[in-house]
Amino acid sequence: MELSIALILEKIENYTQRVSELLESGKTMIRALSDEFEEKVVMIHKHQVEKWQEEIRELRALDASNEEANALLHNARYLLQPIRDN
Repeated sequence: MELSIALILEKIENYTQRVSELLESGKTMIRALSDEFEEKVVMIHKHQVEKWQEEIRELRALDASNEEANALLHNARYLLQPIRDN
């Protein structure tokens, strides 16, 4: 009987050890996945922000170009108006 109890206790100990190892392995894997996920989310965020910043630069350049063209057209309109004698 004592031998049977000792065998069961050994099974419990072995099983507990395997469960503990499995838990540690799982924690390590989850930490690695979490780190990888975080890196990818940060990378996606950075890429999107850079894309939007480039769009802003393009819009500002277009706005400056439009302002310059508008000023040239305004000057041309002024120069091409008929001279009025009063």
